[in-house]
Formats: sequence, C-alpha cells, structure tokens
Amino acid sequence: MKYRLSDETRRLESGEILHRIIRADGERGGFVQSEKNLSQAGTCWLHGDSLAYGEARIEDDAQVYGVVCGFAVARERAQIHGRLFGHAVVEGDARVYGNVGGSHHIGGDEVVYGNLD
Repeated sequence: MKYRLSDETRRLESGEILHRIIRADGERGGFVQSEKNLSQAGTCWLHGDSLAYGEARIEDDAQVYGVVCGFAVARERAQIHGRLFGHAVVEGDARVYGNVGGSHHIGGDEVVYGNLD
C-alpha cells in the first residue's frame, strides 16, 4: 500500500470527518474522507493540509495542494492548487489555481487562474 489513513482527523463544518494520510515511508499528506478519494496506484498525492472528500477521486499522478470535493476528478498529471468541485474533471498536464466546478473539463496544458463554475 502506498499510504494509510491515520488516527488524526479533521471535521469539516458540514460534518464530514476526514483522516490524514501517511505514506509507507512515514511522510504525512493531506486529508481524505475515505480511501476511495485517493488511488493507491501511481504517484498521486495530497500535499500539506489539502482535502479530498465526497465522491471526489484523485488518480494516476495528479497532485493536490488545495481541495477536491463533490464528484470531481483530478487525474493523469493534473495539479490542483485551488478548488475542484461539482462534476469537474482536470487531466493531462492542466493546472488549477482558482476554482473549477460544474461539469467543466480541463485538459492538455491548460492553466486556470480564475473561477469556472
């Protein structure tokens, strides 16, 4: 296993309880609601105090520094520095520094600095 859920938790204002993740080598990562939020395959990771909850998924080699929630998906080599929510998908080498929601699909080498919802 690439990571495990720790006993350290964080309760969101909406009531969800998230668990800090810890890599097999002991490195602490962000927080997930359950293991379904972060794939055990690839190098995908939540950094610092980043969050993933709801039905959101982080897959492949995606890196999250912000928040991924709802039914959103970050995959391939995507980087999320802001907030990804709704049914939004970010993939390829795309980077999000703002907020992307709704049913937006961001891919390739696109970079989002503002808000798309």
